[in-house]
Amino acid sequence: MSGADECRRLIAGMSMGEKIKFYLSYAHRITITAREFYGDLDSLRLSGCNETLHRLTGHLLTLQSGNVDSATEESFADMIVAGAEARGWLPTLRLSFAVIQSNPRRS
Repeated sequence: MSGADECRRLIAGMSMGEKIKFYLSYAHRITITAREFYGDLDSLRLSGCNETLHRLTGHLLTLQSGNVDSATEESFADMIVAGAEARGWLPTLRLSFAVIQSNPRRS
């Protein structure tokens, strides 16, 4: 199983509250990643951070509304993991799983 496949599996197993925490954590980490590109002549890397943040924050608004079906959620998770993999950000994405693992579900 690839790192990306494992990420997809872990996201699929999260509750809605866990997904919100996870996506918020990843968005926060992407803002830190973007700082690496300040002053960089290659604006495509900074643009990649911006696009990822745009997608994350838009999806978080949708999650908060409760209007997300499982197919939409699966498609979004696939898009986020694929983007992380393409940009070399899987290690950054994986750090966000720690937020969920350190705060296990309460019944």
